Amino acid sequence: MSATHEQPDAFGEFEVRAELSAGPSGKAYLAYDARLNLPVVVCTTAVRGRRKDAAIVDALQALCAADVTHPNIARPLASGIEAGTPYIVYAHIPGVSVQALLEQNGPQSPRDIVDCLTPVAAAVDFAASLGMHHGALTPADIIVEDEKVVVTRFGLVDALTGTGLSVAVQQPHASPERLAGAAPTMADDVHSLAAVALTMLEGVTQDQRTSRGRRKSLDSAESTPPLTPSEEETLRTAVGVDASLLRQAMSRASSGTPSMRQSTATEFVDELRRALVQEEVSAETGRIIPVALVVAVLTAGVWFAGSLLDGTRGEQSPAPAPQGATPQDSQPPPASPPAAVTVPSDASKESAAPEEPAPARPTPAPPRATPATPGRNAARAARTNQRPRAATTPPAAAAETGPGALLASSTPPGAQLFVDGVLVGTTPLLLPGVTPGPHAIRLELAGFQPWSSSVEIAPNQRYRLTVNLEQ
Repeated sequence: MSATHEQPDAFGEFEVRAELSAGPSGKAYLAYDARLNLPVVVCTTAVRGRRKDAAIVDALQALCAADVTHPNIARPLASGIEAGTPYIVYAHIPGVSVQALLEQNGPQSPRDIVDCLTPVAAAVDFAASLGMHHGALTPADIIVEDEKVVVTRFGLVDALTGTGLSVAVQQPHASPERLAGAAPTMADDVHSLAAVALTMLEGVTQDQRTSRGRRKSLDSAESTPPLTPSEEETLRTAVGVDASLLRQAMSRASSGTPSMRQSTATEFVDELRRALVQEEVSAETGRIIPVALVVAVLTAGVWFAGSLLDGTRGEQSPAPAPQGATPQDSQPPPASPPAAVTVPSDASKESAAPEEPAPARPTPAPPRATPATPGRNAARAARTNQRPRAATTPPAAAAETGPGALLASSTPPGAQLFVDGVLVGTTPLLLPGVTPGPHAIRLELAGFQPWSSSVEIAPNQRYRLTVNLEQ
């Protein structure tokens, strides 16, 4: 390892290319396995206590050998100790962490949060069924890529705690019991999952939340500990949710009494899902209308129409209208099907002129909004950098003017990425807010031939670029 603490040269045989994330429990590095010619991710763990290297090596090797097969759990490939720091190696996942998404896109919508945390909760519950817990879950541990969500570091805290070490944790994601040094349990992971949800809702990073100050000490007798003023405001102003149900779910999971929390992670996410409000969007005004209100209005209309029919029974029916006539009072007004459209903040303010309404004719009731498929938040977050809001431009105009995104990865990773001659970062990289149209792309990595090409970014689409660099 190098003398600097910011970035080591290698962990064992794995050459470090870039730092991916950092948190109180450790760091994640993008590295390269020269033997297999594959990119990998090395996760280190910050520990306290007297180290027994032989015991640590045995515990980490046992973790790598454990049969934990789940689509949302990253399985470790190798492990070791480098300069006193325990580390574990995972296959490279070509996605971005939730922490990176928050840094790039800010607050996530409640529906996107539920979509993202549903598979995370499934992973937590599956691991618990095997007697394994996370114990230090943060947004940096959750990797999203299109419709796939993967969680890293499962079982690492359990393994190291068993050797007599204490893994460093920090509020707001760690429970009071974990802060006190207790071994991780399901209740701790539920608490951490709620903290991740609140972090995503606020759109702040670990450092920003820590800098706001820790919560007040929790009284163990309290079933629902007080939230900070900023957290209360976040829950109260969240769009598309029942604020009361949302606060109830968050307060239970954040309780200072472990027995008061939800019994499983899935139970917590289900409570979040029940807080979501099904919505329709008016095509004429762009105003969001709760589905419950729509149903109530339609029901009242049917009742009123039935009352009129009852009151006019026995009376002579009016003469039929001439064939082909369409009296204004006998036909509903023209309407366009509503569509829930999110408008990125940096989208062009110009919009296409709305089309002329079609001739009046009976129009079937618009379909209700369908909940998003779990795990799709990454794709939507890449296309918008703020919470969804009611559309103010026609859907066609929004689709034509919205920015795109570029997800670039390379083998080996760690290449410098230039877009139109400007260095924007190193691979793998998710670059949101890209202006639609052609862009010149160039990748440079020491020891490899430069690669360049032109790509066409479509509005509101994510372009995935994967390059194998040649030596």
